[in-house]
Amino acid sequence: MKRASGIWVHVGLLAVAGALAWSMSARKIETNLPNGPAVDLWHVEPEQVRSAVLDSVDKRVSVDLKHDGIGGYAVVTVDTLPKPGVADAGAVDKQTPQSKRFIAVDGAEKVRQGLARFKVLRTIGKIDSNRASEFGFDKPEGTLRIVLAQGPRTFTIGASTPGGGNYYVRDETTGLVQVAVGDPIALLLYAESRMIEHELHGFKTDDVKRIAIQAGGKKRQLTRLEGKTNGWADATSASKEDETASNWVNKLTQLRISSYEEKFQSTPTPIVRVEFGDTKSNLGFVEVFKVQGPSDAVRYVVRSERTRWFAEVIKSQAEQLERDITLVAK
Repeated sequence: MKRASGIWVHVGLLAVAGALAWSMSARKIETNLPNGPAVDLWHVEPEQVRSAVLDSVDKRVSVDLKHDGIGGYAVVTVDTLPKPGVADAGAVDKQTPQSKRFIAVDGAEKVRQGLARFKVLRTIGKIDSNRASEFGFDKPEGTLRIVLAQGPRTFTIGASTPGGGNYYVRDETTGLVQVAVGDPIALLLYAESRMIEHELHGFKTDDVKRIAIQAGGKKRQLTRLEGKTNGWADATSASKEDETASNWVNKLTQLRISSYEEKFQSTPTPIVRVEFGDTKSNLGFVEVFKVQGPSDAVRYVVRSERTRWFAEVIKSQAEQLERDITLVAK
């Protein structure tokens, strides 16, 4: 009898182990099910996407989508909460959010398109609280609130899916957990590096055929030299290259934005203004300013049709432009 009893104990243990293995296997299979074709959770016109706010553990990213005569863009605000330091005994550690604001153009368009057709790869359904950790909802990446013309939608963002690239999200309206295409979510999570606009213009340099330069009360018209991509000539002698002007224009086109400043107490005076055009119409402009920064340090900022705001550029590059402008505008 004891031998028979022992056999049944082993059988029972095997059954329990088998059931546990099946459960873990099924859970793993469910989590790693292949993604199907992307399906639009909703489909609205891009212009109907108003804004998006992503709240994560250490920051809030707010994207206010706008449109003007130039086209679409966004004002992006990133409020970062500093990591707590070691406070003195008995002292209250007051954490002050650090705010950074900038303009997004290409990044804004990607967000607008991504949220106008919020794509999901599959629906998992409602999950019990004891399964939250499987999908990252025990320690979520954050909460995403999307405002459409039709009203707001809110999602909790869980972990990235196996292999990365997409995210588990929970629709707070329905409670359903789904696999969302990750592009627009990643743009918001990493907005500071992925959304800030670094380019001064939306047009291509090769499209520019004429340039008007104003500096120090003087004006000069340049025209692109035929047959030479980076060659520029005075408009009065269009077949003869002005190498000094060509080098100066080339340096101007290399300027890139590092940060933004919405406004100054008093509008600074530009040290140079350049207007760009093709054979038929005006394409845009750029103004370069020299301003005093903290501790009287000199900074160079620019403003163009694309930046909307003032934008800081690398000092050494702008200094070269200022130094040589008297040789160009004459």
